[in-house]
Amino acid sequence: FIFWVKFRKTDRWHYLILTCLTYFLALGAKENAAPLPAVLLLGETLGLFRSRDLAKTLAVHLRPLLSHFVILGSVFLGYFFLRLNALGQFGIDARGLAFTGDSIQTRWASTLFGIGQYLRLSLLPTELRIDYLAMKLNSLLDWRVLLSLGIMIVLGFLAFRLRRGAPRITFWLGWFALFLLPISNLVIQIGTFLAERFLFLPSAAFCALLGTAFVYGLSDERQQWIRWLSSLSAIALLTAFCWITVDRNRDWRDPERFWRTALAQEPVSQ
Repeated sequence: FIFWVKFRKTDRWHYLILTCLTYFLALGAKENAAPLPAVLLLGETLGLFRSRDLAKTLAVHLRPLLSHFVILGSVFLGYFFLRLNALGQFGIDARGLAFTGDSIQTRWASTLFGIGQYLRLSLLPTELRIDYLAMKLNSLLDWRVLLSLGIMIVLGFLAFRLRRGAPRITFWLGWFALFLLPISNLVIQIGTFLAERFLFLPSAAFCALLGTAFVYGLSDERQQWIRWLSSLSAIALLTAFCWITVDRNRDWRDPERFWRTALAQEPVSQ
């Protein structure tokens, strides 16, 4: 992402090469990196990397970039065929899917609830665990499912309304959604419906949004009470996150404590 921004600002091709190389390495590290071209396309659509002439149509603005995105797409195809050659299939064995034997309603209810949990873990990363399978839900009318769906709709509406006045907020909300898409079970089924490690890439958006909010609150034009509130909020948030980290690290001190904690959290876990 950083190399792409540098490429768009300087037009130096070695940055595009580095973008493709690091994208390939990211795909090899974890499949979550796959949506990067879509994330970059969203940024281009919003005019973040190079100011877009509003007199131009979106198609005219993006047409010169078509070859660059074809190259990025080729990198993904290269990874696709390497994975296919190594595993014999692109996905995973059907017996290892998160919702094997579950009803369609259970799959969709748990998937929507899982997305809500990813949002919750970003804001309040408490009750961390290694296995979330026991938290599946069986009804689409469960209040937790409806709450997750409602929050998603509100955030989607907010991103759409802010696309011109505050395009950076729209971009980072889009970053969170797009990097969450491959592991959300909305498009394809994977081995679990919820895992903390899947937040590695989406959490960058959460950090950026926090940074944007604090910079806005601390700007010279803001009233003094807003600047104080921003400062105190930043201190409180960092203190809370540090405490949560230290508290969770205690569970990892030795194998016995780790597994006793996991057992206490979910006695019926596989």
